[in-house]
Amino acid sequence: MPDTPMTEAEMLAKAGSAIAKIDRSGQRGASMVTMEETIAMAALIECLGAGPICQRVFHDAQVKTADAARAAGVAL
Repeated sequence: MPDTPMTEAEMLAKAGSAIAKIDRSGQRGASMVTMEETIAMAALIECLGAGPICQRVFHDAQVKTADAARAAGVAL
């Protein structure tokens, strides 16, 4: 990531570039997304206020996976 923060316009352009790659080429496009584009998408999600929701859903899924593994007697 560059030393200077992205401007709003740069963030939107980089996030848009990543979305276009994925829309155009699916999984292959996703593998072509750069680190800066990924950071821009994460920043955009956070700026739109969805960051805490995404993190909560991720955490809940991790807890369910751990609970299911414990119930099955599998070590994680």
